[in-house]
Amino acid sequence: MNLTLMQLRIELSKTKQQFKQTELRLKRLFLEIQTLSNPYYTSISSIKAKELEQSAKEMVKVKEELLELEKKITDLKSELGEE
Repeated sequence: MNLTLMQLRIELSKTKQQFKQTELRLKRLFLEIQTLSNPYYTSISSIKAKELEQSAKEMVKVKEELLELEKKITDLKSELGEE
């Protein structure tokens, strides 16, 4: 097998693994936001708006990372002649 092809396959594998890990972070953020969001609050002071805002900002960053990784995976597959 060609050395360049082998390197591309290794990079594709690492990128897919990184995508899965980042996707897991996104799922954790969804759960965190769901936990922080309490529509049945008993007091205005119990609303955790700062924590929700922080999680939402992190979610935006994670989404951008996932989009970049998805594009990289598509490009690598294209170079390898897959899909």
